[in-house]
Amino acid sequence: MVKSSSTIFACLLILVVSCSYLSDDVKIIFQNASSNTLAAVRICYAGGEYVATNIPPNGVFRARIRPVAESGLTVDVNCDAEQISMDLNQYIEPGYRGKVTILFTPDKHIRAKCDIIPL
Repeated sequence: MVKSSSTIFACLLILVVSCSYLSDDVKIIFQNASSNTLAAVRICYAGGEYVATNIPPNGVFRARIRPVAESGLTVDVNCDAEQISMDLNQYIEPGYRGKVTILFTPDKHIRAKCDIIPL
């Protein structure tokens, strides 16, 4: 009985890891490295947008997005009543997965690293 329950556990573990690895969403990690509280950060893509508000200095937020059509990614940051925007030059569509790491720098610039692949 111990051997079969170990086999079942191993199979379930492989299934869970496989499903999380093959998820068809894009993870967003945004870090505010500035000394300002950001009034709003907006991530725009086909099918929606993700908005986070009141991001403190050195604050981080994470989100998951799932585009519904072919799309690009843009980031808009509202810092001290100034709107700072960046097109990430990243193509995504349904079925794509990966991670986008975005850094808002102390000198109010947006830097991004995109690691996205199709399923």
